[in-house]
Amino acid sequence: MRTQKKRQEDELHRQQNRSERKTRHGIPDYETSLHPPECGVVYTEYGAVAAGEVLMGLAFGSAPAHAKLADLFHDEPRIFDFIARDPELKGAVIFNYYAATVAGNLAQSAVYDATPTVPDSQNPIGPSGTWSSFTQRGGSQQMTGTISSKIHPTEYALANDMERVSHATNAELYGGIDGLLLARKFPETESSFTDLSRILEAYYSDRGLGPAGDASRVFGACNRFGLVGDESLVPSTEMDLQIRAMAYALYLKTHGPYPLPPAQTVRASIDERVQSVLRLYRDFVASGVNVWKRTDNLSPASNVDIFVNLDLEGKESQEAQSGKNR
Repeated sequence: MRTQKKRQEDELHRQQNRSERKTRHGIPDYETSLHPPECGVVYTEYGAVAAGEVLMGLAFGSAPAHAKLADLFHDEPRIFDFIARDPELKGAVIFNYYAATVAGNLAQSAVYDATPTVPDSQNPIGPSGTWSSFTQRGGSQQMTGTISSKIHPTEYALANDMERVSHATNAELYGGIDGLLLARKFPETESSFTDLSRILEAYYSDRGLGPAGDASRVFGACNRFGLVGDESLVPSTEMDLQIRAMAYALYLKTHGPYPLPPAQTVRASIDERVQSVLRLYRDFVASGVNVWKRTDNLSPASNVDIFVNLDLEGKESQEAQSGKNR
């Protein structure tokens, strides 16, 4: 009797949740939505971009580091020993600025979305999305593609339902590519730009971070597809190795608690998935359109108010409080 009552209460609770999700200000039901919103995405004139990948690329570009695959599992003896017995796994090295940007996204897609039995037509990358709510002179409308600066995006809706959303959406790939490029460029830009805001403003403009002149030489989002295909900036062999190393790490972290097949079998499976994802990624880059316009007739950026919250701990917090008291 008590069990039946508990089930009734649970069902009532679920119905209430569904009712709330249907309201304008309720929690959206992402799992059943045909076009769920993608969070952490910002609008740029060069496509929707996942901001986290961009900022992580800048952060790790300023402090590059690397680690051996085995070192990531030094607290898990079973997985550590598994890696140590295979020369290729033992020699795998992961660089932080690759792992935090596009290589990390593609590795997740290879491990969690791609399978050898899934044809390439069922992409383990994507989808794209649409800024589904805009305000233009007091009105609302829905638009796609590059839009006027007079239209203000408020929500980015994915083209597919959650069942068909990969771990490398278009916005994540755009942001991941931008983050990787900024990481590789950071040692050079650090001496020219003192503020993060100036780096981002320049990169997401047709001026770019590079020299003026021929548009094909601009180092900016307007030319991201040309830049990421440049072997001198992002060697394809290096990208391949980084995706594989990250995919090995993700696979072992996910399946490590369970009996693992032979290392050679693991590598063969991961390598096949990575190759499948890489083919789609290269098609994505090849079909990407670089966008730029004349830079001699650009309107100046508008002023904005920026609020910074500082979370001070320990000695710094005490000093701040002491200064306030004085």
